Amino acid sequence: MIPADSVSKLNIESRERGAVVVFGVKARPRARRHGIVGLWNGCLRVAVREPAEDGRANDAIIRVLAEALILKKSSIQICSGATSQRKTFSAAGIAVDLARQRLLAALPEEAGS
Repeated sequence: MIPADSVSKLNIESRERGAVVVFGVKARPRARRHGIVGLWNGCLRVAVREPAEDGRANDAIIRVLAEALILKKSSIQICSGATSQRKTFSAAGIAVDLARQRLLAALPEEAGS
């Protein structure tokens, strides 16, 4: 079960009349764990095994987000921060409430509190 305070800690906004949701990610390339590992300052913390070279870590993050949101990889795009640890992503074809629910459900138990 997702704690109620975690819902307010994840900042997700809707754009283009609800057709696109936008949210922040704090990337951790070359990590041991792979996946959504927690929340940080209103953003998702996403760890991937791939290095931050030639966009490999970004591609891995897109795969993690697409799996968590149950969307095609082509629906997820980097809006800003392609070369930074702090990134902004957009996801097309999902409502903001459903996106929040799916992303929070992907959090490990200890990260949601």
